[in-house]
Amino acid sequence: MGDNAVALSECPHCHTTVFPKYDGTCPACRRNTRDLRGADTDKTSVTLAEQEPLPPVCLLCGHETDRTRKVACSYKSERDENAPGTGLAVMAMITGLFMGLLLLLATSPSPNVLMMRVPLCRRCRLKKKEHVRHVDFPNRQMTFLAHRVFRDRLQERRASTGDMDRPGSPAGRVDKPAPRLPDGSGH
Repeated sequence: MGDNAVALSECPHCHTTVFPKYDGTCPACRRNTRDLRGADTDKTSVTLAEQEPLPPVCLLCGHETDRTRKVACSYKSERDENAPGTGLAVMAMITGLFMGLLLLLATSPSPNVLMMRVPLCRRCRLKKKEHVRHVDFPNRQMTFLAHRVFRDRLQERRASTGDMDRPGSPAGRVDKPAPRLPDGSGH
């Protein structure tokens, strides 16, 4: 690939993974991806899976920490409004307390709620809000704006457990060359 080749990369200004235009312009924020002036180069997008073991490093500042904060996201769909789960449990409680409790306990957590604990140091926990950039409910993942030290430590942890191919892992989705078409071109 030549100097002007376009590759999937993270814009240093808006931290969105994009195919920059040939002149380096980010299609999301319209800033030049090759010009780092004004960019926060300490930050990057990181996708985390639910229940994934995370390094003891603050998501926002990159300092060591053993503190965490619960982050939860949810959405309500039309199908949820018509779901009989809780209504059935209440009706069963009216007709038979034991049966109602059994039905209520048997209901699984909603796929429309995603919760995870992310590491945040005392200072960031009090002063800053975690930056959730995207939530992928079907794949049970959240993308955060995170410090590069956190991303690097996460990649080390994934490499040590052989989990570098995790969908959405920073190593698996950022700065990879554009896919080649059968004719050998990139577009």
